[in-house]
Amino acid sequence: MMNNYYRVISILLAFVFPCVVTAQEFNYVQYDTKDGLAGSTVYDMCQDSDGFMWFATENGLSRFDGTNFKNYTVKDGLPDNEVLKIFPDSKGRLWIGTFNKDVCYYYDGKIYNKGNTAWLRKIKLGSAALIFFEDDLENLVISDLNNIIQIDTKGHILIMTDLTVFRPFKSIKKTPFKNEIDDGFIININDSSFKWRNNNLSYCCKAIVFSDHVVVLKSLKDNKFIALKTFASRINQTIINNNTLFVSTTNGSWYIDTIKNKYISHFLVGRKVSHTIKDYENNIWFSTMGDGVFKLPSQDIRNVEFSGAGKISEKEVFCLEKFNSNLLVGLGFSKVAIVKDTYANKVFNYENLISTSTNNSSRNKLHTAKVLSNGEAILGFDAFLLKYAPDKPLVKNMIAIKSIDQVDDDNIVVGAYNCAYKMSTKDLKIVETIFTGRCTKVKYFNGKYYIGTLEGLYEIGTDKTSKYLGSLHPALSRRIADIKITGDGTIWVATTDAGLIAYKDGKVKRLIQEKDGLTSNICKSLFLDKNYLYIGTNKGINRILFDDPKSRILKYTTADGLPSDIINALYVMDSTLYVASPKGLTYFNLNAIENTPYCKLKLLNVTISGKPNDVKKNYNLSYEQNNIIFDYVAFSYKSGGDINYHYKLTGLDTGWKTTQQTSLIYQTLPSGKYMMEMYAINKFGVRSNTLNVTFFVSTPFWKTWWFILSISLAFIAIVIYIFNLRNKALQKRILERNENEMQFAVLEQQALQAQMNPHFIFNCLNSIQQYILVNDKHKANLYLTGFSSLIRQTLNLSSAKTIKVSDECLFLNRYLEMEQMRFNYMFSFFFTGNKNPEIEDLQIPSMLLQPYIENAIRHGLRHKTDGKGILNISFELVDHTLTCKITDNGIGRSKAAEYKTQQHIEYQSKGMSLTAHRISLLNKINGGTINLEIFDLTNEFGQATGTEVKIQIPY
Repeated sequence: MMNNYYRVISILLAFVFPCVVTAQEFNYVQYDTKDGLAGSTVYDMCQDSDGFMWFATENGLSRFDGTNFKNYTVKDGLPDNEVLKIFPDSKGRLWIGTFNKDVCYYYDGKIYNKGNTAWLRKIKLGSAALIFFEDDLENLVISDLNNIIQIDTKGHILIMTDLTVFRPFKSIKKTPFKNEIDDGFIININDSSFKWRNNNLSYCCKAIVFSDHVVVLKSLKDNKFIALKTFASRINQTIINNNTLFVSTTNGSWYIDTIKNKYISHFLVGRKVSHTIKDYENNIWFSTMGDGVFKLPSQDIRNVEFSGAGKISEKEVFCLEKFNSNLLVGLGFSKVAIVKDTYANKVFNYENLISTSTNNSSRNKLHTAKVLSNGEAILGFDAFLLKYAPDKPLVKNMIAIKSIDQVDDDNIVVGAYNCAYKMSTKDLKIVETIFTGRCTKVKYFNGKYYIGTLEGLYEIGTDKTSKYLGSLHPALSRRIADIKITGDGTIWVATTDAGLIAYKDGKVKRLIQEKDGLTSNICKSLFLDKNYLYIGTNKGINRILFDDPKSRILKYTTADGLPSDIINALYVMDSTLYVASPKGLTYFNLNAIENTPYCKLKLLNVTISGKPNDVKKNYNLSYEQNNIIFDYVAFSYKSGGDINYHYKLTGLDTGWKTTQQTSLIYQTLPSGKYMMEMYAINKFGVRSNTLNVTFFVSTPFWKTWWFILSISLAFIAIVIYIFNLRNKALQKRILERNENEMQFAVLEQQALQAQMNPHFIFNCLNSIQQYILVNDKHKANLYLTGFSSLIRQTLNLSSAKTIKVSDECLFLNRYLEMEQMRFNYMFSFFFTGNKNPEIEDLQIPSMLLQPYIENAIRHGLRHKTDGKGILNISFELVDHTLTCKITDNGIGRSKAAEYKTQQHIEYQSKGMSLTAHRISLLNKINGGTINLEIFDLTNEFGQATGTEVKIQIPY
């Protein structure tokens, strides 16, 4: 019976030529080295049981979770960076074959190779592995050109290097070939073919002819072998669902229907495809030799090609409008296309009309089109307004038409770059000017014009009454992109940066933005179809039920197969959604597009206090291990990374939280029992499995009850002992206290004064640094000379408790001259009363005034913008009390506080506080009263005009 079964071998020599199919251009998502893929040359790929996509490249092994790539090289344990074959077995291992003929496997985050796994050293291949295969008995079979190596479930290795036991020949030529139709694989030995299956090598028939241009199938009808000729050199082939075969070739990948035995589709024409597979969501993946990896989310999303109906050098489509039963498509370069049944039926070129326009740009884009109730079409180009007619169109010379809407049977409203006009539909003459200014969108509804502008939305009545709707809500004050009106009278307004807003009966009813699930706040177009509102953004398409605020937003992006996420216009016709974008006109049937409900959440890593740990469901941690990081991912390749993770840490969080990040970090967790719960929801609303991880952070010993009790008892004993000692020494301490207090105050005053000296020197050095930074050598030298003089004065004065008023003024004069130079002479200063003979020899605490003068300059005069700053230092002796006043006309303390909040300078506040403390100690030591007061100066209108500091020193 076996011989009869294979008697059809003669059929193999007469190739069954398939019907030639027309190549179709699909919309792919490409991943390359710029996205994180290890290399552009990808030899093989697979998806493991967890959901990871794996790619074998010339620069290492790449793992992809739908958002991020993780790459493995020889540093991670690979025997060689050039990986040729990969295979996931039923035990969760990923087998890896490299160019240097070594075999290893990846399991649970680690690569096992000959260096760390002894039994792998028994596997010796004569060439790189060509086949990895797992049979019905879960034996793993590895084959190269000359050897078959079998690894059974117990790890025993069987190596077959001499196949002549089946049919002895003098010379052996063995070619292994994976048969995708039948289980097992076929090996050609000279002129005969053998099949390896379930640890058994059996004779099949005379050798099956395999070549680069032949693919061999086994008919599901009569079990006969059939050979199909390929149109390019075959590299690989993959059977999917028993009736679909993908043949990867040097000229793309071919889809073969194995029931009808014919070619159906051709993918990635012109590219060298090494492998083709489908993932769990039915995305089709193509690995290529030099161009990375391509993902085809859907075969239902297609592009309309205009090349057959006229040469168009740019694909971008700007507007869409239904015209009769066809679709009117606005293009660039003065062209408009008529699309019928998803094919470009006609393309009209109005380039000859540009010469009559004042705007003669060759691009001349068709921004807007409006089909009137009588069936006539009005087209708005950059260079003119046109009433469509096949023979002789009516042209109106206008510039930059942005929007058109019908008012009544005889009139339209046209929004242009400079005005909104009411125009006659008969002859396109201007009837009246509705609005003056740049228009982005116009709409007529219930006797009112709604004019979208760069500054927001206006509502204008037929009686010319105007209302600016931007005052109702900030979103309505932004640039308006589109306006649509639903049957209940709700006006939906798309903005270019504030999302979507609904307006009705003078009130804002609803605002939809990114935080509500919109892909982007940059909206470009709107379309109404039944109860659905379609929103085109710069990040794809959004669809909502506009009468249900709780409805989920459905999104279509490049992850679903769109060629571009920038959506210029949308139109739904007979359940087909047409999409205008910079990449052309795309369409797909809303009912046919496949959204496979798949979302699987996996915990990848648990890092505890900086150290990776095995992923488990329970952890018992010490009190020091309270810094935990969870890394996770949800697999949903159709979602394109648009996945929301909902999580709650029971024991810490009171409710569920949401994030799109793939890591959670918990730092310094207090002791206690916790449970981390998490689930994911992909962009189609499919919920994943729920992760549950419990962990217990133990209590530190110093917080345990026995330790607290012991410390409490010891503390009480110490307190009693100290109390007894204190009572014995109380009288002695009381006698010594007064004397020590006075000595301490003196020493503290000296310490404060010594603390102020380096503080002041720092301020001066900071000033010198400014000149050095701007490379002003002359001023830096001048300032440095002054600084050296000032330092000598400072050292002389700082050692004295008090100095004469005249000496203090000389010191301050030198300091102020330097500050003037530093601040570009933006202020002037004056001394008053210091020359009075009764005053100039009076002794005052040294360097008492300088911190307040510095504060007046830095916080009052420095920020003054209205006129030149003035600083006055005055001295007055009245009734044995010297009054020193520091008055500036700066910005005042209230305004200065705002600047200090923005740029806080710690040393300034410290200098003021030290001086205040110093005055307090001086009063305590001397038994006198130095009084300090600070006043805010204002004018008759209550506006700040400066600050005054008054210090009164009694004598």
